Amino acid sequence: NRWDFRTAADAAEELVIRQQIGESWIPADYLRDGAVAARLLAGDPAGAMRVFLAMQRLTRGDAVGVFRSQLLLAHVSQAVAKTVGNRD
Repeated sequence: NRWDFRTAADAAEELVIRQQIGESWIPADYLRDGAVAARLLAGDPAGAMRVFLAMQRLTRGDAVGVFRSQLLLAHVSQAVAKTVGNRD
C-alpha cells in the first residue's frame, strides 16, 4: 500500500483556501503541517514553501507554535535549497 502524496497535496489546496477565508475544517497548524509535508513528499518544495507562507498567519503564535513553525520552515528551506542547488 503506497501513499499518494500528490493527491493529498492537491486535496489540501482546497482546505488551505477555505482556511484563509475563515472556514476552518481542522486546526490551522495541522492543516499547514500536513499540506507542507505532502508537498515535500510529492517532490514539490516550492509548493511546500508557498503553503507554509500562506498558512503562517493562521497558526499558533505561542512558544510551541513558533517552535513547530521554525522546525517545519527549516525542512522546507533545506528542500528548496537542494532544488536551487541542482539547477547548476
